[in-house]
Amino acid sequence: MKYLERFERLTSNATLMLTLVQDLKYASRYLRKQIGFTTVAVLTIALGIGINTAMFTVFDAFFLKPLPLRDPLRLVNLQGRDKNGRQGRLFSYLDYLDYQQQNASVCELIAWNKVSATLGEAPPGSANDFMLAEGYEYAFGEIVSTNYFDVLGARMYLGRGLTSAEDTAAGASVIILSHGYWQRHFNSDPSIIGKQIVLQGHSFTITGVAEPGFIGTTPDSPSFWAPLSARDYLILNGGWAHQAWSTDRNIEAFTLLARIAPTVTDEQAQAAFQLTAERLGKTYPDDNRKTLITFERAGTFATLNDAFAALLFPLAIGFGLVLLVACANVANLLLARAIARQREIGVRLALGARRSRIIRQLLTESILLAVLGGAVGLLIGIWALRIVYPLILSSIPAAELAAGFKLDLFPDWRVFAFTLGIAALSGALAGLAPAIQLTRPNLVTALKDETSQGFMTRSRLRSGLVVAQIAVSLSLLIAAGLLVVNAYRLPQLDTGMTTSKVFSIAVGAHASDNQIDENKQNMWRRDFANRLRALPNVANVSEAYNPPLSGSTINRLVMVNGDTPDHQREAGVNFVSGEYFQTLSIKLTRGRAFSTNEVRSGAPVVVVSESTANQFWPGHDPIGEQLAMQDQSDQPTKAAHYKRYEVIGVAGDTRSRRLWQKDGRFLYVPATDAQSRYLLVQTRDNPLATMSLVRSVAAAINPDLRVSARRLDDSIKFQTIPFRALGWVSAVLGSLALVLAALGLYGVTSFVVARRTHEIGIRMALGARGRDVVSLFLRGGLRLTTAGVVIGIAGGVVLSRFLVSVLVDLSVVNPLVFGTASLFLFVVATLTILAATYHAIKVDPLVALRYE
Repeated sequence: MKYLERFERLTSNATLMLTLVQDLKYASRYLRKQIGFTTVAVLTIALGIGINTAMFTVFDAFFLKPLPLRDPLRLVNLQGRDKNGRQGRLFSYLDYLDYQQQNASVCELIAWNKVSATLGEAPPGSANDFMLAEGYEYAFGEIVSTNYFDVLGARMYLGRGLTSAEDTAAGASVIILSHGYWQRHFNSDPSIIGKQIVLQGHSFTITGVAEPGFIGTTPDSPSFWAPLSARDYLILNGGWAHQAWSTDRNIEAFTLLARIAPTVTDEQAQAAFQLTAERLGKTYPDDNRKTLITFERAGTFATLNDAFAALLFPLAIGFGLVLLVACANVANLLLARAIARQREIGVRLALGARRSRIIRQLLTESILLAVLGGAVGLLIGIWALRIVYPLILSSIPAAELAAGFKLDLFPDWRVFAFTLGIAALSGALAGLAPAIQLTRPNLVTALKDETSQGFMTRSRLRSGLVVAQIAVSLSLLIAAGLLVVNAYRLPQLDTGMTTSKVFSIAVGAHASDNQIDENKQNMWRRDFANRLRALPNVANVSEAYNPPLSGSTINRLVMVNGDTPDHQREAGVNFVSGEYFQTLSIKLTRGRAFSTNEVRSGAPVVVVSESTANQFWPGHDPIGEQLAMQDQSDQPTKAAHYKRYEVIGVAGDTRSRRLWQKDGRFLYVPATDAQSRYLLVQTRDNPLATMSLVRSVAAAINPDLRVSARRLDDSIKFQTIPFRALGWVSAVLGSLALVLAALGLYGVTSFVVARRTHEIGIRMALGARGRDVVSLFLRGGLRLTTAGVVIGIAGGVVLSRFLVSVLVDLSVVNPLVFGTASLFLFVVATLTILAATYHAIKVDPLVALRYE
């Protein structure tokens, strides 16, 4: 009995496979005969699949493809959370040493962080600026623990890696070059080992060149690797935690990456780290200390967390909707072809063929179409990435950073599986509805081949698909319009200050190994500022700790009358001179700016923003009020000290840090000599001519004085790069969806015109004019368009809600964008219908009357 059941099962499977092979043969033969229809359908679905394949290829490169390292699945990044719930990935150097020593049996632990350095002498100003100094060539590298290469399994192409001897200051002046940087900048010099390279004004000895293909753990491949002990040579005096990083347990400066031992589970390793965190918390109590340790997979460039998901979800919706439009287009093509096959299907049903058998055959044809489209789409996706990827890299401001960016966009098995999967799904979606409708004919009508007289000529399904295409296209056009308008308006936003004729200048002395005479530098800076004021095109010169729109600011805790230490508020702070407000045309709504004496003496006075005044003293005049601001906040080991300030002025609100974000609570405090890191120069005309003079003015004071000038408008352009990229991508998606929808409307209108040629002949024979015929089809097409626009506007409202986080001072229901997108779609639809009906008015009534 068992053998009989097994035989029947094998026979059934063999029959199913044989039937499938027969269906594939029949489908391929049919599609070869209908070469025009096949070509259009394949190209249509290839466009939808192609852009989705391109998107998934990028997603795969970041989130799925393992890093080219030894056993990358055993790598994890450490994350910590303090008792207040704040999460971070940076740890202090002293904590790193404790974690490494106490968990050596469960993992190997490395510490690293990114760093940028100038080739040759160090630039003036802070080492932590958001923008790179003008006039300097940069290299982008990493400072790493000496076990970095051993833990990641990297070998040297030339020379050696780092050794434990380089953990000390005596061994800090060594460097490892990446293979790509060695090729680009040293012409693959085989004798490079032992030679010197000067970074940030300090000489490093090249001890090794990494093997080809080793790029570390990030897609922006480092140009070099230096030991942790070299940090103070690469991040200069005045930079982030200079010198204090190695002795202050509260300065968190490094990312920690662990390789879990093969015999240890992730849970065991995490428990061991948690035990160490609890020990450190008891030994070194602090509110900001990380007390909860978690792991994040580090075997790929990125992990799909909530932050990435929030960014990718709207993109995935947009790409998926374009594919949906393509599927609807192919479904309409299949419905159109169904008319010609109605007699064939009727005969097969009349002869006893099962409906399910015919549906399976039709689905096989549609899926085969989609798989062919998937193959072409894969090529389109690869081709698109090869064009777009270099364009994106060219938009990166630093050429060396772009040259080092290594993202493997070659499709792997995951990309092929994804393409095959969405091709099969697209084929099923596009073919199911036409297959069901095609197998439910009126047999008498079908066998008489009278389908042109009614059945499926006025198909609700076909009309519904056209409406859906128009609706989805309009939704994407609205989203694209919002993002494009957002990117266009962003540089023109009211920042509360005038930037068009203002540039910033970083000023500093050229000195080796961070040995800078501060008094001499301050004297040179004052002389330099005075000489700039004497230039004919200069209107104002002021000083500031942070230049506007640099991306960096200082936050301090503030208390006003009635506040307690348990109720402290945070505010942004900038240290400026009295001319700062005039240089940037920042309006003082009440009170006054700082006097020269107040700046020189460091008087305890402050100018607050309007938002600060409204929040701290609602309904009251803030002039003369007192506030206490935390001092020395950059030294967390010291107890918090508060200094009292008197409010002497109220300034208009600005966007001094980021273009897309208002400052909110913001304070301006008189800048001391040590805090006057930048000069701001306002010119009467175009600032470029004046900028070209600043180096010669500095050299006239002293050859060791270094300056670097940058227009504030350049900072605005840099900050708008991501918004322009979003606008560009959304515009491509919206345009592609519109083209597909227009093709769908054209195809349906052409089909209806062709099926009603006999009727057209009768109408024209009875005296109808060409415009009457066109009007007949135009009304029908515009009815579908109107329905699609109404639904599309509603869809646009829903889709725009996902864009709230990236729209800056722009309503998600912007009437201009919604109205323009709808009108544009109506115009395209009208032109499409007119093009499809053009030959209808040229028809000869005699020919039309004989048309079947």
